[in-house]
Amino acid sequence: MKWGAIFNKSEKIPSIKENRLVKIEALLRNDTWISDAYNCISVLDSNLYSPPEKARYRDFLISALSEEMAGFYTYRAYSEDGSSLLSLVEMPLFIAKTAIRETFTSESKHIIVLPDMPKRLVQAIQDIDEKGYLSEEEIATGTLYKELNLVITYNHRHHVAAAISRECSDNILFHGPVLSQEIAASPIYATSDFHFADKEGNIIKENSDPRLVLCCLLAEQAIAFKSGNMNHQIKNSII
Repeated sequence: MKWGAIFNKSEKIPSIKENRLVKIEALLRNDTWISDAYNCISVLDSNLYSPPEKARYRDFLISALSEEMAGFYTYRAYSEDGSSLLSLVEMPLFIAKTAIRETFTSESKHIIVLPDMPKRLVQAIQDIDEKGYLSEEEIATGTLYKELNLVITYNHRHHVAAAISRECSDNILFHGPVLSQEIAASPIYATSDFHFADKEGNIIKENSDPRLVLCCLLAEQAIAFKSGNMNHQIKNSII
C-alpha cells in the first residue's frame, strides 16, 4: 500500500525522518524511565539530605544523564538524521535567547557530537593517533549549556568524535553560544512526562529528550539553592 492511500489528500504525509524521530523520542520517554526520574527527584526534594549532600547527588545525576546522552547520539549519527536528532537536545527558545558567543574549552564537559560519515571518522581517528588533536588548527563550533557542562557540536564533528574515542578531548577549543538558565527570563517547567513547558503546563517545544529536560529541572534547583532558596522543590516545576 502506498502512503497516499492511507491519508486524506489534505493531510501531510509524514516523512521517514519524522517517523523515526518520533519513535526514538517515544522509546526514551517510557514508563520505566519516567518512574526512575521521579525516584531521583524524590531524593532531592526530601528532608533526609543536607543541601551539600543534595548538591553532590544532583551533580552526579546531571553528569550521568549528560554522559548517557552523549553516547546515545554519537552512534546514531546517520547522515540523513543528524539535524533532526540534534533537535531533541536543543533548548527552548527563551533559554536560547540568553546566548553569549564565547570561546571555551572542552575540559570537564560532556560533548554531544554526530560523526555522520564513517569513512571520515576512521580517517579522523587515524589523524588523532598520529598527531593528536590540534586544537589551534581546528576550533570547533558548539553550543555550551552552562549549568549542565554540556556541549552540542556542530562542525569538525569527526575529529571531535575521534578525540573523544581516543580520550584526548580535554583540550578541544569551541567557539559558539553559551546558554545559561540562570539569566533566562523564566525558570524551566516541564510536563509530567518531561516535555519543556510553560508555567501553565503547555508544551513549548514539540520534540525533546526527556533526559535533557530532567537535567534542566535539576539545574533549576541548583540555581535556587545558589540564590538562597534552600526549600526549592523540583516537583513544583512539573506541571
